[in-house]
Amino acid sequence: MEDLLLKKLCHLHQTSSKSDDIIKSLITCRALICSSAVSESSLTFVSTSILHFIEHGRGQYLPFAIKLFSDLVIPNPSYSPPLIDLCSSLISTDNHQAEALSALLTIARSGGEGKLLVKSVLKEDLVLSLAGSRVVSVRSQLLRLLFFVFLHGQETRAAEDDRDHAVLRVFFGLTADLYPTVRSLALDGLVLLCKKWSVGCDVGVELLHDDDVFVRLSAVRLVSGLTQLRLETTPASDRGKFSDSQFLKLCPLARDMDVRVRVEVLLSLEKIKLVSEIVLLQTLTKKIMKVEHYGIPISCAAGVFLQGLEDEYHEVRRAACFSLGGFVNLYAKFSSGALDLLMDMLNDDSDAVQLQALQTLLQMAKNNDLIAQESHMHMFLGTLTNIKAQIRNAARKVIRFTGLRNLDLFRQSVNALLRNMEEYREDAKDILSTIFCIGKTHGGLATRITNERYPEIEQPGPEEFKLGRPRVLGLLVLGISSSLSNEKLTHTFPEKIFLYALPLLGRISPSLEEFISRDDLLSFLCNCAGLPFAEETESPSKDLQPVAALTASAIKQTLKRVSEVWKMMKTRSSRPPVKALRACREQLEMFDQNVCDEDFTGALIFCIEYIHVLELVAEIWEQMQPKDLLIIRTNKLDLLLKKLEKYLGRLRFLSLGLTEKEETHLLELSLLQCALSLSAFGSTEATQINIKIKSLLTRLEQLTAREKPNSYSWSTHIVDFPDLLTLEDLDVRRGLRARKSELRARVVDREFPLAFVPGLPVGIPLDITLQNICDSDSVWLRMTGGGATQYGFLSVDRFGGSHLGRSLAVDLPFYATPRVPFLLRVVVCLECPSGDLTGTKSQHGPRRETVDLSQEVEIYLEEVGKSRSWC
Repeated sequence: MEDLLLKKLCHLHQTSSKSDDIIKSLITCRALICSSAVSESSLTFVSTSILHFIEHGRGQYLPFAIKLFSDLVIPNPSYSPPLIDLCSSLISTDNHQAEALSALLTIARSGGEGKLLVKSVLKEDLVLSLAGSRVVSVRSQLLRLLFFVFLHGQETRAAEDDRDHAVLRVFFGLTADLYPTVRSLALDGLVLLCKKWSVGCDVGVELLHDDDVFVRLSAVRLVSGLTQLRLETTPASDRGKFSDSQFLKLCPLARDMDVRVRVEVLLSLEKIKLVSEIVLLQTLTKKIMKVEHYGIPISCAAGVFLQGLEDEYHEVRRAACFSLGGFVNLYAKFSSGALDLLMDMLNDDSDAVQLQALQTLLQMAKNNDLIAQESHMHMFLGTLTNIKAQIRNAARKVIRFTGLRNLDLFRQSVNALLRNMEEYREDAKDILSTIFCIGKTHGGLATRITNERYPEIEQPGPEEFKLGRPRVLGLLVLGISSSLSNEKLTHTFPEKIFLYALPLLGRISPSLEEFISRDDLLSFLCNCAGLPFAEETESPSKDLQPVAALTASAIKQTLKRVSEVWKMMKTRSSRPPVKALRACREQLEMFDQNVCDEDFTGALIFCIEYIHVLELVAEIWEQMQPKDLLIIRTNKLDLLLKKLEKYLGRLRFLSLGLTEKEETHLLELSLLQCALSLSAFGSTEATQINIKIKSLLTRLEQLTAREKPNSYSWSTHIVDFPDLLTLEDLDVRRGLRARKSELRARVVDREFPLAFVPGLPVGIPLDITLQNICDSDSVWLRMTGGGATQYGFLSVDRFGGSHLGRSLAVDLPFYATPRVPFLLRVVVCLECPSGDLTGTKSQHGPRRETVDLSQEVEIYLEEVGKSRSWC
């Protein structure tokens, strides 16, 4: 194939070739150059053919041929010398000079020795000759080439020769060119020339009011660059006068008709640091001050920043906020005026402007120049409720460094952060960190607020547990922060605050990790609560790390309390036990599983679900009392029994490392669930329930080696079921592992649902993570939507990682797409092992019953081309 293409290049060697043949040959050259599989010999032949055509070919096709040759040089710098020789000859003969200069620029950019080779061609007389060319494209290409070869990438002065002076003359001379493109390029070159050779000029000031917008942009950059350079060499006594003069020269362009110029001017003003206070104050008001500063009227600066903040374009307003940040820390009076304007910008329609205003306020706050005023607080604290997380985070950063001068301002800030905690729970970590910062900075005020709000923290009784509420969590962190700021404040409020914070360590410590380590925080809380850690020598937690020991102790104490609550069932008063069990469960749920010791994470999950099972049993017992109506018994009891069966299945099949005692206990609870179902529904589901009972009793007999209990007694004496089951103290220990999965859909937004075509499969993009799943386990994905349920088998071998953690990004098809928008519910589930749970067989799904491994995820889908109909 390559040989056939090379044969088509023969027309480039013939002077009598037709135009169509030449075009086809040049196209063939382009194809060979772009091919990654072309041989070196073929490239050599292509370069030779193009070179021959340029030397002997027709003028109308020469620009295309030169461009082809320069494109060949980019991936193959070894072909540069012949192209450089060719360009040199073209430049000297005034033929196609612009194309030749463009090719030389390509060679210089190709790397290697190309830049040095091109520089050797550009002699002084040649440069000056090209600068005087009548063709505008030649002059503009010359400036681009000189900029790259002599100026680009050189921050310091190189070895000086005659060409350096020629380059300087060319750039200075072409600033007066007739064409704006050439003037703009010349000014851009002077910006770098002045940095390299420390050369100053006022040509930029003359062109600040040029008719062309690009020339004005280049002139602004030149004046700004020269100002920064000259300030380094100007005597200290003259720097203020020079800075003011340059600042005032740029100010009129802040009212330019073009938005790009206004933005560039405002950004350039920020770089001029040493500006007098009187000049800066004039920029904040449109009322002209009839004052001359160093003999220069300052009226041209009137309202520069104010107009920028009021501009109709958000780019200009953002630039004005940014530019203010360069001066807010210079003068107190100017800082106060700028603060009022910046607070107004927090109500801007543009998120970018709000964010920049907050960043400027953060600069003021870090320099202790931001003192909150009563008039500012409402608008400032309102940014905490912005729908954009980036703006909320920026606002909280400002609060951390803001000085709150009295109790009322501090109370407003704390209340706003607590409301923020309830509304945006995903920001909890940053909010708690902010509360800790302001509490530590204002220790006395934080102590007063904590004491005022202590009734919100104090638990009214053992049956209600509300420490997990975000508001209470924030108040606990506020109390901790004031105690850490001053040890004397520790005794000013009840010790219970520290006691209540102990079970919440997993949720608090990640927020405070930049201030105090987790172990140090635990030690501090224990000491303040009067509970020295590992006080009992016989405690099994004495050899554990602090957080692991706290987790183990909490599990042990909670299970002991659960055992006591279970005994209350015999009093036939179910509501108090239900509340107490729920409180125990919520107490363990407050431990962050990501922070707990991995040896106890499985035990923590097991205990939470185990207590939930007992809580359901207590609720079922209430529903089965004779006083309940039949309709309640039919509806709510059915729901509770199904939930109980679900959670028992999760405990049995998702917990790894169970002892014989623990498994026996779970089997007895499963038998109890079957007996409850028989008592509730009688003969309606008797056959299926009896099959399950026989399976459970067989497994129970294998474990206990005792006589099989009579299943009839379970259903006959169900009224006394609390007496049939003795809840022994479970010794849940380290080493338990929990099978679990995390499921995340990459498209879950109601506003932008996943599109589908009715009747055709739709791919569901999912990220799946499995933990403690072995290769022999059968994992399925259940998708329910549009009145249909579909299972998809997940081969564990496809997941990357080990049994401790596997992950997979996959797009699974859902086939049963209806003709209307619908909601798809997706969940990862585990098929129960053979011989455990038997269920209805499915042709395209699991053959046995399943237990859910992950939380259910909702995905919104709508038909392609239809408007959204979600409410």
